[in-house]
Amino acid sequence: MKVLHVVQSLSGGGVSNAVVNLLKALHRLNVENIVVTPRLSNSYYGLLRRSALRTYFLGGDVSPFNSIKYILLSQSRVKEIVKHEKPDAVIIQPGWLSLYSYFSQHVPTIIVVHGTYLNEIKYMWHHPIRGLERIKYITGIPLSQAIEVLQIKVASSREDVIIVAVSKNTKKELVAMGLCPERVVSVFNGVDEEKFKPMDKDRARALVEERFGVELRDKVLLHVNPGPRKGTHVLVKAIAMLKRAWGNNFTLLVVGKLGPKTYKGHVEYMIKSLGLEGNVKMLGYVKNKGVACAL
Repeated sequence: MKVLHVVQSLSGGGVSNAVVNLLKALHRLNVENIVVTPRLSNSYYGLLRRSALRTYFLGGDVSPFNSIKYILLSQSRVKEIVKHEKPDAVIIQPGWLSLYSYFSQHVPTIIVVHGTYLNEIKYMWHHPIRGLERIKYITGIPLSQAIEVLQIKVASSREDVIIVAVSKNTKKELVAMGLCPERVVSVFNGVDEEKFKPMDKDRARALVEERFGVELRDKVLLHVNPGPRKGTHVLVKAIAMLKRAWGNNFTLLVVGKLGPKTYKGHVEYMIKSLGLEGNVKMLGYVKNKGVACAL
């Protein structure tokens, strides 16, 4: 079986990791993976060589905001690839690349939607972001959502296209935005049990302390991919309450970039003003390899 994967640029993040893990899993099942992507970072070359038969590069880069223009400009190239490879199925991810499904007519197509911005749109007016960054944030998020939903709705009108949501809640949100419930199914993201498995707690603690240069207290909490969408500022308030109620013997590790500068500044000010410097450790961006060292 041959599967053609049309995906975003592979340069890190949750979607890129999901793409690579799917390629690995299908490769183990003897599926011939063909990848079409604008570009990829050096760290992904080795991974694709091991799990993909061929990789085609479209050049440039694509985001939700320029995705429709990018898709239209690259359509002839994608049509040529589909005609040459003759795949048995096509998988497109994320949802803001859905219009590529029109260049693989008569080939069963799966579009993977990794989440929506509905919850973020609901609360974004209350996020502590200031100035020009606030304007960009409040206009950019709904626009990104609208572009993705438009593409998904157009693509899902084809009988041989199915929409896969990575959670029941994402499916519920897609249906609330007007997609036909019969065209959307939930398939949960898998977990790599070779990485995510129980290990000796003392060894784990020593690895984390050595790798990140922090001293951990008795209880350890983890917050990954922080930012307005994840409500990091709300979490910091909760941590202050936890400290008052249960004492000082815990550490919260925050892994990832905090997003807009004004938001980052606000969260850092909260940590200082609430006296949480000894409890909350901001580790910043950590590469996948660095995370793996601590698992």
